[in-house]
Amino acid sequence: MAKDYLLKRYATAKKIKTSEIPEETKQKILNDPKFKQVRDLTQKFPNYTPLFTKFAFEQGAEMEELQEIVDLMIQYKNNLAKDLEMPVMDYGKLEPTEEDQRPGYEVLGDDLRNIPRKVKLRKLYNRLVPEMKIQFAKATPKQIEKLEEISNQLDQLPEKDGENAWDEFTQNMKKYTDTRTYPEYRDRELAFGDIIKDADLFIEKWQESDDELVKKLKAMGAQVGWLYQKDGYIAISTRTPEALRAVAGDTNWCIRNDSTFWSYGEGRVQLVIMNKNIPVSDRNSLLGITVNKNQSIHTDADRPNGRIRSSSGGTFSTLEALLKGMHLPTGLVEAVLKDFPIEADIKLAMEQFFRNQKDLTPERIIGSLINVNRGFLQGKMDESEWERIAGVVSEIIKGTEKLKTSEFLKFFKQNGILSQSGLSVFNRVVGDDYTPEDVEEIKASSMEGFETMEYILEENKRKTMKTKTEEIERMKTCVDNKDSILDKLSKM
Repeated sequence: MAKDYLLKRYATAKKIKTSEIPEETKQKILNDPKFKQVRDLTQKFPNYTPLFTKFAFEQGAEMEELQEIVDLMIQYKNNLAKDLEMPVMDYGKLEPTEEDQRPGYEVLGDDLRNIPRKVKLRKLYNRLVPEMKIQFAKATPKQIEKLEEISNQLDQLPEKDGENAWDEFTQNMKKYTDTRTYPEYRDRELAFGDIIKDADLFIEKWQESDDELVKKLKAMGAQVGWLYQKDGYIAISTRTPEALRAVAGDTNWCIRNDSTFWSYGEGRVQLVIMNKNIPVSDRNSLLGITVNKNQSIHTDADRPNGRIRSSSGGTFSTLEALLKGMHLPTGLVEAVLKDFPIEADIKLAMEQFFRNQKDLTPERIIGSLINVNRGFLQGKMDESEWERIAGVVSEIIKGTEKLKTSEFLKFFKQNGILSQSGLSVFNRVVGDDYTPEDVEEIKASSMEGFETMEYILEENKRKTMKTKTEEIERMKTCVDNKDSILDKLSKM
């Protein structure tokens, strides 16, 4: 079946019949290394090889993403029929729509990651007394949604003084049929509603404080872009997968995974908005938004991984429309829109680095950060754009790659500081961790660099030396900033 799919796909592209494909070409198609990887991956599920072949060749899934899906299918093999939204094979038929732009493999991955939530909900159901189980069967979709989030939160709360949050809350379920103490619970619907209210209050008191969460995010430094923090609202740009996991670890967002995070490329920004003014069981208490560089929405998710919806049930096409449509504070809306362009440039730079990092030594990484025209960002942004974000990106990469300050200092002492972006990188990653002797070496190397550029510019004027136009313009900009940079170096 999988072989037939590949051959038919080739024939369709060439507008020929499968029988007309030359034998040599058939063998080449079937020996495709990617197809071999798919077959190896689906050894335990041979019936799904055609499906995963389609995921890889037609829907553009990376092997890392498919491996995760296979691992989840093995982990939840007894739940597939019961807890997935549709039969596994039907996910291959899904096509991205304006309403949901996810390809089929991504929807399958999200649904698989959502299985634990359904298992936890059943676990909570099993703790209910018989009268409340009857009420559960009559519950509204909104109530079921809240109970699913409550069960997920209860399961993930840390122990306190040796006590388990799940056990502490669920041991009191008989309360909701104790009509002697609580005569109002003769109304079973009211009693059921109070389970949800009490759970929200219980979780709020038990879970870590806002200060602890903020402290955890602040400790991640430049990996988190702080856009707004006021009156119970926090809006951040998560610049690395680690930053996103820190704030959304209790969700099933696929973008928490490294491969998916970086696959949403071309400068798409990952925004997260927390609303601490509403219970965590409210689906809008945590919003994740993937935004294109032109501020259109690529995809979004609420806490339980559904689409973010307006009060009328519709979705949003632009960032501004979403922020305003969700009735977020004006200050938050303005702050996010104002800083978005810089966040998009930071994300673009980080994407380029992580796509090329395997080929980069520490020295080449540092060299690329200092000189945007000769490294992994070549052709992606000009010097003026890089200048705005050089320090931030360098700090992030220094942390994620565990580069030492001494490695940056060594580079600066050998090559000097010849641009405003180079100075920005120095200030951000070296800070005050240098000696007067270090500064003298950097100044000497900088002077030598400026003199070399001045010589090249002069020779280029005389036409005795040919240099690329973009290099000449770069050197002119550096020389124009020479006095400013040397002045700043003298004040260190």
